[in-house]
Amino acid sequence: IIRTFVASKDVTDRNRAEANLKVAYQEIARLKEELERERDYLREEVRVSMNFGRLVGGSPALGAMLARIEAVADTPANVLIIGETGTGKELVAHAIHARSGRADAPLVKVNCASIPHELFESEFFGHVRGAFTGAHRDRVGRFQLADGGTIFLDEVGEIPIELQGKLLRVIQERQFERVGDDTTR
Repeated sequence: IIRTFVASKDVTDRNRAEANLKVAYQEIARLKEELERERDYLREEVRVSMNFGRLVGGSPALGAMLARIEAVADTPANVLIIGETGTGKELVAHAIHARSGRADAPLVKVNCASIPHELFESEFFGHVRGAFTGAHRDRVGRFQLADGGTIFLDEVGEIPIELQGKLLRVIQERQFERVGDDTTR
């Protein structure tokens, strides 16, 4: 006597589910591509609008300034923007940053007049835990935050004279040490 057992399972539902899953994955891929295109479009719109969008006027002086912005934006040069309070120095800094190769990196703004003198070094360069009373954890400074991007120092005349040498080193050599740290960054 030979016994034979035949088991059959209806795989129609599984095949249908796999087909639906394949369609869903294709739709997800299509939507992802669409979102990436939209993201790229919006980034370009922001870049274009931020370039000179907030600098409005038709005077020869403004035209000359816009030409200077174009000229310095693609260079690694440090830029000194001078002018009276309220004349748009920050707008110019934004325009330079937006036109530069650093546009995707941060633009860190520092109002030097608002920083207490005893905190300048820690604010600019950061500190390690235990570097001074109250330094309970490591802190990243503004220059490290701006790494790869742009730092805009407003009211630089307020920087204490004893800190200006360290600031000059950062500007010229692009190196600094955090307060209480031996490592040059």
